Amino acid sequence: MASLLAGSGVVEVSGTDKNETGNWSEESDGVYTTTRTAKIAGDRHYATLKLSTWSSAQQSDAYAIRESGAVLAYSSIVTDKTTYTAGGAIKVTVTLKDSYENLVGGQRDAINLAIQLPNTKTESIAWNEDQKGIYTATYTALLLGTGLKAQLQMSGWANALTSNDYSISGDAASAQIVAMQVTTGNPDVLANGSDRHTVNVRVEDQFGNVLPEQTVTFTVTKGAAVFANAGQSADIRTDAHGMAEVDLSSTVADASTVEAKVNR
Repeated sequence: MASLLAGSGVVEVSGTDKNETGNWSEESDGVYTTTRTAKIAGDRHYATLKLSTWSSAQQSDAYAIRESGAVLAYSSIVTDKTTYTAGGAIKVTVTLKDSYENLVGGQRDAINLAIQLPNTKTESIAWNEDQKGIYTATYTALLLGTGLKAQLQMSGWANALTSNDYSISGDAASAQIVAMQVTTGNPDVLANGSDRHTVNVRVEDQFGNVLPEQTVTFTVTKGAAVFANAGQSADIRTDAHGMAEVDLSSTVADASTVEAKVNR
């Protein structure tokens, strides 16, 4: 009888590998046992027995199989985009699975303690479990960066799970001039049309990120000084460090006033 029980389709144990028939042993007259490995999580699994001469199967009481702990190999972390602007929302999705690829639920607080999202705002984050084992949260992009990755290292994992790369650029819509100064290599600048003062400004966004490729308009609002283009107005693009500068000279010995505006 033990060999008969091992036959295909005679005994089916839901939630286990169908190819796993096990070794049946007769514990006592008419009582046979075997061991199967639980794999598929679920609340209502059944074992069924149907011998070839039976018209219907016998079914066991229902049993549950619970998922085990999440493992790095089958879990994932992704961001909704690969490029963001400072101040924008970054949606992160974490999927946790166990070693049999069952979704692992109830881990919102654990994720919150185990995740790092570089260059985002320090704030209280609420993780949602949209469906069992699939979690989402929204962070705020803050500081410039490229090649950034979200990292998740759950308790017991030897290594961190990493997301796709993402980058954060400055918020050009909030560009502002945060510093302006006048410099000269010679303390005695003469009104000879060739000696020069240099005016430079630094442009940042509202989060303190420097902004390259912004247009700064310099204008002489008082006095006779002119820029290198021989005019009293000049548009200069900021460099990689958010800096823009312009040289001034004059043939008239008087004071001049320079105004700078960005993206006007």
